Amino acid sequence: MFKRLLERLRRAVAAVPPEVTERLKRIDAWLAHLPADQARVEAMRVITNPEWFTLTPGPPPGPLPDWLPASLRELFMRFVKVEGRYCDFVIDGTSVHESRTERPLLQIGWFDEHVELCVSPVDGRVYALADDVPGDESREGSHATIYHAILSVAAVLHYVDPAPAA
Repeated sequence: MFKRLLERLRRAVAAVPPEVTERLKRIDAWLAHLPADQARVEAMRVITNPEWFTLTPGPPPGPLPDWLPASLRELFMRFVKVEGRYCDFVIDGTSVHESRTERPLLQIGWFDEHVELCVSPVDGRVYALADDVPGDESREGSHATIYHAILSVAAVLHYVDPAPAA
């Protein structure tokens, strides 16, 4: 999900420090094994911290697609919009629309100026898509639920600590 961020970091410092690469691997491994219920509890704890996120209470003003995953529908009913205070991360239930990068995905938000957060009607996963990269290379990451996607961002920002290094 954060290839673009790492690429900018790499250009800025000429090389990604090994500890950053190791942390990203730990985040991915942690999220891959994190049960959905536990991810929901942890993500709600993170986004309700007013130092890190701004929340707009739900529900959204209009109808949501029937096929929307339960985790995303639940989030939008409680908070129609989740915005990072110190990062360009937004999940917005008032602006759900077809992805410009990959169909049939629906854009549900963004991270950084060129990364769409999208949900799939096929598998219900949340995808991070670079809108300025062609074809198959546009997928920068995917998560089982919206809560896993939130925790991915929170871990990169050091709001949560993934499973400790072995």
